[in-house]
Amino acid sequence: MTQRFGEIDDMVRRSAVVLDEELIRFTGSSAASALREAVIATPPTRTRRAAIEVRPPSSTPRGRSPRRAGVRRARRIVLAALALALLLALPAFGVVQHVRSWIWGWKGPDAPVPIAADVPIASGIAGSPWTIVATQTTQGLCVYIRVHTSEGTGGSGGCGWGTDIYGSPGATPHEYGAGGQVLHWIEGTNGSGFDASVDRRIVHGVAAEQVAAVDLVLADGRVMPADVVPHPAGIDAPLSFWSAVLPAEVAGVDLTGAEDDVTPVHELIARDADGSVLERRVVDRPNG
Repeated sequence: MTQRFGEIDDMVRRSAVVLDEELIRFTGSSAASALREAVIATPPTRTRRAAIEVRPPSSTPRGRSPRRAGVRRARRIVLAALALALLLALPAFGVVQHVRSWIWGWKGPDAPVPIAADVPIASGIAGSPWTIVATQTTQGLCVYIRVHTSEGTGGSGGCGWGTDIYGSPGATPHEYGAGGQVLHWIEGTNGSGFDASVDRRIVHGVAAEQVAAVDLVLADGRVMPADVVPHPAGIDAPLSFWSAVLPAEVAGVDLTGAEDDVTPVHELIARDADGSVLERRVVDRPNG
C-alpha cells in the first residue's frame, strides 16, 4: 500500500485534480480489495456526531506544515473518492441491497432473489384478503398471489413470466405445447389450482403493453371480463397485467370447496384499444 499511497501523493502534488481514468486503475489494487472487503463485512451502525474543533483560518496544527497538511487532506479526498467508487461497484461483486419484497430472504439454491420492490397488481377479499404482487428477481419476473390469514401470510405463484410475450426484452417462443413456435400477446393461469384460505378461484396473468382488454371464456362457454392494469410503475418490461375472480360455480361445479377436476378457464382473449382481437389463447390443455 505504501507504493500506492506514493502514487496518490504524486497526483495530489500535481494539482489535486484526479481524472476518473486515474482512479479506476486503483480499484483492482490490494488496497482497494481490502477496502471493498471491509465495506462488505462491516454491518450498518448508528454513528455519533463528533464535535468539530474550530480553528482560525491562519492556524496550523503543531508539528505539521501547511503544505503537508494540505497534501494529507487531499489524499483523504482521493481515498474517499475510491471508497465511493467501490460502493457504487458493489452490485458488480454480487452484493444485493435489501429491497421491500415478500420473497426477500427465501432460502435455497433455487430461491429467487428480488432486485426491486414488490409491485401490487390487484387485491380483494375472498374468504380471506388476497393480493397479487409482481416482483423483478434474479429469475425474471415473478407473480404471486399472497393470502393473508390470522396465521400469517402465504401464497403461490412462479417466475419467468412474460418471456414469450410481444415487447418483452429478449422474448422468444417457448418451443413447447400448442402455439409454442410463436410469440404471444397474453398468458395466464386457468383457475385449476386451489387454496383452502380463499373461497373463490383467482386467475391472473400478463399481456403485451398493447393489450387494452382481456376476456375469459369459461369451461361452460360463458365469457367474463378481466381487470387490466396497464404497464404499472416499478416494472421495467413493457407488460400489462390482468386478473379476475371467477364465479362460485362453473360448468355445474362448485368452485368454493375443495379442489376438483374442472379447469374453469378455457381461453384467454386479448384485445387492443379498438376492441380488435389480438389473440385467442387456449389454456385448459397442457402447455397451452
